Amino acid sequence: MNEYLKFNPDTLSWEKANNEIMKNKIKFAIISLCIGALVSVTLTCIAQNKRVDSLTQQRDTAVSLYKQTDSINNINYAELMELRKINKIRYNKNPNKKDITGFIDKELVTNGVPKEIIQKVINVESTYNINAVSSTGCSGLMQLCRRVRSMYSNHHLVLNLNPWESNIQMGTLYLSLLHKQFNSWEKALNAYNSGYPHKGYGKTICRQLNIKI
Repeated sequence: MNEYLKFNPDTLSWEKANNEIMKNKIKFAIISLCIGALVSVTLTCIAQNKRVDSLTQQRDTAVSLYKQTDSINNINYAELMELRKINKIRYNKNPNKKDITGFIDKELVTNGVPKEIIQKVINVESTYNINAVSSTGCSGLMQLCRRVRSMYSNHHLVLNLNPWESNIQMGTLYLSLLHKQFNSWEKALNAYNSGYPHKGYGKTICRQLNIKI
């Protein structure tokens, strides 16, 4: 009986057909996996391109509006954004004081905040340590709390910046807001430091920098 199954032509034909079916199934599975991977990569690329286009459009629109509403800074925004794009490629994870002051001098949109105040706040708050974190959770060069970071994380002036640069830009925007609110650098700096406009922090900085309170 076993010899009959072994040499029977019908049995061999059935085994051969079964092998062919299995081979075809494996080929189909491999082709399906390849097509699925290709489709997934394509969709990911499309989604990423759309996101980049959306961010670019958002930035350009916001910059256009900003140029129309605030001409005090006298900045060439096309050059600024291009410079930030280049700097992002050569991002320095461990900037020294010269790198930080260079960013403040060349790229930072001060929004009316004197640069000497920004540098003094950085020196007092973090001594130019980009990894500084306080016991209350404030972080970065300008020791921003979570509330301030969330306020400005999607601001158009922060979009093309690296982490330590964005920390300075957000802190500067917040200082500008406080100055508009209190119309006094002393009170603005006090509020920046503690949330209260009547402390000694601002007066000390203003006196050291010889800035009119």
